[in-house]
Amino acid sequence: MAIPTDYIFTSGTCLKSEIYDTIINSLVTAGWTNVSSDPTTDFDVLTSPGNTGNKALVLQLRPLPAVGTAANNIKTSNFCQASFRLQTSYTPGTEGTAGTFGRTAQAWSDLYIVPVAANGQLPAGTTVKYKVYADASKIIMAIEFPSATSLNPILFYLGAPDSTFVAESGSSSTVFASTSMATTASNLLICNTSDGIGSVAAPYAMPVSGFSILKNPNNEGIYFQTGLYYQSATEGIRGMLDGVLCLPNIAVQTGNEITIDGKTYYQLVCHVQGNNSFPYPVMLIRTA
Repeated sequence: MAIPTDYIFTSGTCLKSEIYDTIINSLVTAGWTNVSSDPTTDFDVLTSPGNTGNKALVLQLRPLPAVGTAANNIKTSNFCQASFRLQTSYTPGTEGTAGTFGRTAQAWSDLYIVPVAANGQLPAGTTVKYKVYADASKIIMAIEFPSATSLNPILFYLGAPDSTFVAESGSSSTVFASTSMATTASNLLICNTSDGIGSVAAPYAMPVSGFSILKNPNNEGIYFQTGLYYQSATEGIRGMLDGVLCLPNIAVQTGNEITIDGKTYYQLVCHVQGNNSFPYPVMLIRTA
């Protein structure tokens, strides 16, 4: 499979109750396969060889919050927390029986589709706008809400970036980052250590950084933005979050379009509730 050089988002509209299926369908359309052998216990388990064709990426998702409360299903209720597990492997069982995960006891992590506090609600019938990019390695989704809700957009990144600087086999390179309710401030969640380092029992936080922008625009009226790298003191720089740029919340507005090197980018002043994985709350995504 070809490694993307452009990350162009497509726009859509759906009900808040339809966001989960939009996520799953976007991944499947982009080349992921839902291999869950028992959706009642394993929920949605998507696998892909990635854009390089030599990975074994695994994403497990469900429309329930991390605590598993069935009544809070985001497809059928007003609640706003789906959940996921960055799994190392999955072997399906026979049809109708549970499969086997590499991490059998791994905890679920929340994926908020609305920037609200824990157990916050938004009516299921609310019409939202979204912009989504998906390929065989990842999905990046931004969701915008009606002005009457007083909610700014949310953006999340789930899957394996293309720009990585260490050897990562299997599903070790999958990450999750969000502008709201991230597990740790200015950190993403990464599935596993890189090759040559002993595997760990659970995903762990890794800092996300870009260059510091003290004033925007500068004295010549030029706006600057930064790419986003994830790294740690023990592992160094592992990768870059392809497909998104970031900048401070200074003289910006959701919906503005800017041109960078002939490419059109859409501006999202995101609603930070709790922790933000990124160094700034404003995200740029390419639309043309």
